[in-house]
Amino acid sequence: MSKYKFDKNKKPLPDDAEISKYKDFGKLVHNYQRATKPLYHKPLYKQPKVFIFLVMIVLLALLITHFSEKEQEQKPNQQGQQP
Repeated sequence: MSKYKFDKNKKPLPDDAEISKYKDFGKLVHNYQRATKPLYHKPLYKQPKVFIFLVMIVLLALLITHFSEKEQEQKPNQQGQQP
């Protein structure tokens, strides 16, 4: 048998400085909010690449509607010309 005996269940008590370190409620709330919030907070329109992509989609939609309106205007004229 060894002459040293260790009590593994007995934990040392923290000192007053360590206890007061964990009493900061503001820091606790800040750490919780930082851990639970998403990593990226910026809105989509403030991200340059995403903003350009959104503008391109809007412009493409406008072009499609513009050309489809032109085709619809030309079709009745072509039908009226044929006897």
